[in-house]
Amino acid sequence: MNMLPADAVNARAALKALPPLIKGYLRLGAYIGDGAVIDHQFGTTDVLIILPVEAIRTRYFAHFGAPDELASAVVPWVLYSSVTDDLLRDTLALAEIWEALWPVLLGALASLALWRWGRILPRIPAGDLLAADKGLVRLASASGAAMEKIDEHLREWPLASAMLLGLAILLSVSTFLGR
Repeated sequence: MNMLPADAVNARAALKALPPLIKGYLRLGAYIGDGAVIDHQFGTTDVLIILPVEAIRTRYFAHFGAPDELASAVVPWVLYSSVTDDLLRDTLALAEIWEALWPVLLGALASLALWRWGRILPRIPAGDLLAADKGLVRLASASGAAMEKIDEHLREWPLASAMLLGLAILLSVSTFLGR
């Protein structure tokens, strides 16, 4: 990387040329790590920006609130334009909000219904998923018993078993070749 000597850098002009997001981070108390990576695919230069929460100046907390409030309120809106080409006003249109919100509302409604009428549902013992459908357990058990009987009968007639296996192989090959 071609680095300029420190005395050749005009700090005021360099700060003015920085993107607004990086300027904002620096105002909050962030610092930039050593080095940079040139990303040819995106035509950008990537730098590491470190913003320890304890380094954020208290005047920003007084104005914006606590760090988690600040981050949850500011970061999504700051990053929005960098991750999409859509306009913010299009994203905040009622149709877009409804499209994103209806599954959440449906889940909230289902949760409310379970809270209100959940006592009607059968209780499942903790850690026992099969107790939910005893009929399914009986069906699986009966199917297993039937398969064992079929296996018993086929073992009595080895020639019939071999012929059945040969027929299955022949059917598979003819289906494969017919495609």
